[in-house]
Amino acid sequence: MTSTTWSGFEEYSRIAAAFGPPGMEGGVRKVMGALLQPYARAVETDRMGNLYAVMGPDHGPIVMLGAHMDEVALVVSAVTESGFLRVMPQGLLRARDFVLQPVSVLARDGPVQGIADVARQGGEYAISDILVDVGARSAKGVGELGILPGDRVCFAPGTRALGPEVIIGKAADDRVGLYVLAAVARELARADLSAKVVLVCTVQEEGVDTFVAWGGAQVAANRLDPALFLGIDTVESCDHDNGPGSPAHSRIGLADGVGILRGAQDLHPGLVDHLLSRARSRGLRHQIVPLAATAADYTRVSRARQGVPCAGLAIPIRHPHSGSEMFLWRTVEDAIELILGVLGEPQELLRIGAELH
Repeated sequence: MTSTTWSGFEEYSRIAAAFGPPGMEGGVRKVMGALLQPYARAVETDRMGNLYAVMGPDHGPIVMLGAHMDEVALVVSAVTESGFLRVMPQGLLRARDFVLQPVSVLARDGPVQGIADVARQGGEYAISDILVDVGARSAKGVGELGILPGDRVCFAPGTRALGPEVIIGKAADDRVGLYVLAAVARELARADLSAKVVLVCTVQEEGVDTFVAWGGAQVAANRLDPALFLGIDTVESCDHDNGPGSPAHSRIGLADGVGILRGAQDLHPGLVDHLLSRARSRGLRHQIVPLAATAADYTRVSRARQGVPCAGLAIPIRHPHSGSEMFLWRTVEDAIELILGVLGEPQELLRIGAELH
């Protein structure tokens, strides 16, 4: 591993290393529970698996701060006669990202290591072309490893540094957000909070369609009935191209700072402008992420109960939904500083969130 100057590397690596496909976030929940427990007034879970760290007074309006625990994965769909696993996607995935990639199959007796590859020569790769090799010589051998159809398959490359500032590995989406929650909890524990803040690690954000995505956040918002929601997630950087064929016409730079979501109908304009103002006043590197719709936890949270005002930050990453998601740790630290600055004036935050636009 190339050395890094980030003091949070070991803690982040611990969060990223846990496996947490949608609906199976238990490993991540265990890590986050251990990190949040020393600082929260209470740590709770609901029946869906969301994790809540309650801070500040036990009454009054709630500021909900959230990041999701799950990661994209594959699902074993069949086993070939010669002992390979066929798969289908759980989340938005590209088959090309599985060429000779280390993976772990979450089998009933524990994770089984394997290598994913694409069984196609030339042409466009499809998820149906992926085969996972777990070293078995037959379907019977696969069964002896405890693997069954329906088991999840996750990227398993490990987390590493590329130079002093760049971190690369699986599940930065959204383990960077979970790291932010843990860091914010440590600082809030030292503060005299005048408003109730609940840090929520949500489940089941990833999905192949809108019928199954973002369900955990919806349950959490219905449970808490928060006065407002601030989310921390990721956004794909588009440094390589700014033309009409790029992932977004607006250039999102890996090194251009914290992304502040703006424009989507499920975001509260006043809260968004408040984040921008605080980023400027603190001299934090930041950029606007223009969106027509969020397509993330905000989508469900904004419609919970009688409606929840939302705003969000996004850490730029390269190679999203792969085993090589890349980000700059300084951007993560800036996001922590920005959130702490906003939470330092919770009554102002609540006032702005109550305004209609």
